[in-house]
Amino acid sequence: MFTLSGLLNIIDGLWSSCGDERIIVFTTNHKDRLDPALLRPGRMDLHVHMSYCTMDGFKLLASNYLDINGDHQLYRQIEGLLANVEVTPAEIAEELLKSSGSSDDVVLAGLVKFFEQKKLEKAKAAELKELLKIDHDTDVDVEGFVKFLKQKKLENAKAAEAGQLLKSGDIDVDVDVEGLVKLFKQKKLEDAKAAEAECINPKKNITDG
Repeated sequence: MFTLSGLLNIIDGLWSSCGDERIIVFTTNHKDRLDPALLRPGRMDLHVHMSYCTMDGFKLLASNYLDINGDHQLYRQIEGLLANVEVTPAEIAEELLKSSGSSDDVVLAGLVKFFEQKKLEKAKAAELKELLKIDHDTDVDVEGFVKFLKQKKLENAKAAEAGQLLKSGDIDVDVDVEGLVKLFKQKKLEDAKAAEAECINPKKNITDG
């Protein structure tokens, strides 16, 4: 079993006594959950925060993938969208690669649609979260749920229709937030009834004699 103690022993023990210089790189999405013993100087000497993509980062990606070293007519619109959405450099790079071989205008126009879709998802998630505030016992990852709905919509579409939507980049998520609230409450009621039934008729463990 891999444990924190074992990891600390590797960092402080075998690796540090073998004589060769080594650089260990750790990555995490939840730094706040790591043990302070692992984060202290001597084990993790340099902490680098990899944030969501900024306009400067986007310009660097555009230079690398599209060879755009100056300004572009869509940059101002893209800058405004980047200020309102959370998107990683990897996601942008993936979108740039999808339109490989097209003109710069076509690629950046497709990227604008991608950002607008992200903004729409964020707005719908915020709307749903606001409605769910009336029920503090309902714990839902609304942003993840919106992504799930988008994925299910594509899976249920016909292959040709889904392919056409993906080519155009005009994929919309039509979410009835009030209906979702009812759905969550119904699911909560069903879970409560199931738990009550479990208490009344607990399952007996059958073991071999």
